[in-house]
Amino acid sequence: MSSQDAAFAVAQALEKVAKAIDAHRESVDQLIMSLNFQKANTIPKQTQPQEAAPLKPRDTTPTPRSVNWRPFKTGTPGGWIYTNENEPLRDTLLAAKNTGQETVVLEGHTYRLSGDEDQFIQRFPARRKT
Repeated sequence: MSSQDAAFAVAQALEKVAKAIDAHRESVDQLIMSLNFQKANTIPKQTQPQEAAPLKPRDTTPTPRSVNWRPFKTGTPGGWIYTNENEPLRDTLLAAKNTGQETVVLEGHTYRLSGDEDQFIQRFPARRKT
């Protein structure tokens, strides 16, 4: 083999290697693009911190415990108030009464409306189930 033939063979081999490298480079580029696409669609992008929800005014509705209950004159455990002293409790009791339920148990006490026009709320310690 002459040196000219050898040089030609080497040139052809180098051309094949260059084509193979180019083919691998294209495959690597496609793989990188595919990975970048997957990354962009699976990892959440950083978002701006959300503003805290505005604080709501504290509910100042009187609870059954926060009302000054008047004791019964008979000494019976429990007490009474006028219905306008705790309107949410009154509304709860009226709704229960409209469904046929005369009493409601809340926070360890039994409550009921009383008076000719349901103008009072009475409360008694709830009976424990035995």
